[in-house]
Amino acid sequence: MLGIFLFEAGAISPNFIDSLGCPPSGYEEGSQKDKDYHLAKIIPFFSFMAKVGCHISFLAAYQGSFSDPKIFPLAKRGK
Repeated sequence: MLGIFLFEAGAISPNFIDSLGCPPSGYEEGSQKDKDYHLAKIIPFFSFMAKVGCHISFLAAYQGSFSDPKIFPLAKRGK
């Protein structure tokens, strides 16, 4: 989410994706339409990666709670 915020705020230029194979926008470089074009390509990827990261964090916390009997006692696991 920090990456999305930095791109939206203009702290990081989203034009780096041109060198990664994204076709150029066709608008004047630096214009608002050019920025919107690049953000439309970047934001879905960053959103997907944030969702995957949250999912992995949840799974790690879930597994950790089941492997430690102090956090989740054996008597309560079966109910």
